[in-house]
Formats: sequence, C-alpha cells, structure tokens
Amino acid sequence: MDKGSPNRPTRRWFDVLLRRLPVTVRYRLFGPAYEDLRHDHLLRFARVRWPGVRPVLVTVFTLRVLALVAACYRDNPEFVLVHPVRAIGAGLRGVVACAARWSPSRSRWR
Repeated sequence: MDKGSPNRPTRRWFDVLLRRLPVTVRYRLFGPAYEDLRHDHLLRFARVRWPGVRPVLVTVFTLRVLALVAACYRDNPEFVLVHPVRAIGAGLRGVVACAARWSPSRSRWR
C-alpha cells in the first residue's frame, strides 16, 4: 500500500500519548485543536527566511502539542476518575503513621 494512501492510518509521534484518551475526546477535542495548531505552524514555517529559526519553530510546535495533550487529559473526567489521587495519599499516611510509632531514643517500636 502506498504511504500516502487514505486507507492507511497515519502514525504521528504523539499517537502513543493519546491511546488512553477516549475516542470521542480524541476526535472532538484534540483533533480540531491539533489541526489549528498545525495550520498555524505551517504558516509560520513558510514565512521564515532564516534557516536557524526553523528548529526553534519545530520545538515550539512540539511543546504546544504536548500542552494540548496534557489539557485533553486534564479536561477528561473519565481519566481523572480512573486514577484517583486518594490512593497515593493513603499510602503516604501509612508511611507517616509507621514512622510516628518509631521511637529513636529507645531504638525500638512502641
């Protein structure tokens, strides 16, 4: 199959980051915002006269895409509910409670 075939899904460097997002978030939230970023990037890239500025523009575009991916995860309530923060807090409480029972002066547990 030809590389530019419409039947073949394109592989982008950030597709791995989007795997855990629901399909609706990917297509309704990320897709249009990414296309706007890409369009803006291509317009800026075409106007550049100095070759040294192009790597800077690519870096800025990459950071903007990463910020967009982070915003999609932040705005997705399903991702937040699947990974509760309370479990981390419970583990830390256990460590603090265990450390509070230790008495350094007696060098043994209370």
